[in-house]
Amino acid sequence: MRQSGIKPDSTTFLTALSAIRSNLSLQQGKCLHCLAEKSGCLSHVSSATSLFTMYANTGELGSSWFLFKSLPFKDLVAWNSMIAGLRRNGCYEEALDLFRQMQMDNVGIDSATLVIVLPALSHLRLLTLGMSIHGFSLRHALDSGFSVENALIDLYAK
Repeated sequence: MRQSGIKPDSTTFLTALSAIRSNLSLQQGKCLHCLAEKSGCLSHVSSATSLFTMYANTGELGSSWFLFKSLPFKDLVAWNSMIAGLRRNGCYEEALDLFRQMQMDNVGIDSATLVIVLPALSHLRLLTLGMSIHGFSLRHALDSGFSVENALIDLYAK
């Protein structure tokens, strides 16, 4: 595509990243990052989110944080992805701090947020906070679904 002189856009970039995500090495990810930056795709929240998720999945939290913080607008998917990346890398307290920042920034919470945050609370043994979030989920009808229910069971079982 590039050899033909066609400039990739954010859709092209997201498709390429999705296609190779399972076998993506950090070096390949960095190459895609450079390509996204050169083609102006990083201004799209979905492209930036895919990139910082890739960095988090490869353990490069510094690069992941940099991209996340550089986003002028962060949608719910971006917040959830960054919190999930922190949690996956064992940074439970940082994930919880970012969740709190998300709330202070008045970003809505969905069931995916709960599935991401509740295991961090479980790991940190923060049952009281977990119970508070469980209450929030009941009041806002976010408690249904197997994923949320399993996260709640895990919280209360520990």
